[in-house]
Amino acid sequence: MKTDKDTMEWEVLESEYLYKRPWLTARREHVKLPTGAEIRGFTKQ
Repeated sequence: MKTDKDTMEWEVLESEYLYKRPWLTARREHVKLPTGAEIRGFTKQ
């Protein structure tokens, strides 16, 4: 059974590390929002 939390999660379609060090990690992702909209180039630290 799906809960409200499950329906609000973003789906990661692609993920690429841009920088990976013990003190900092940054990646670029292509994500799909619960509304169906997609965001390419979302950057996450």
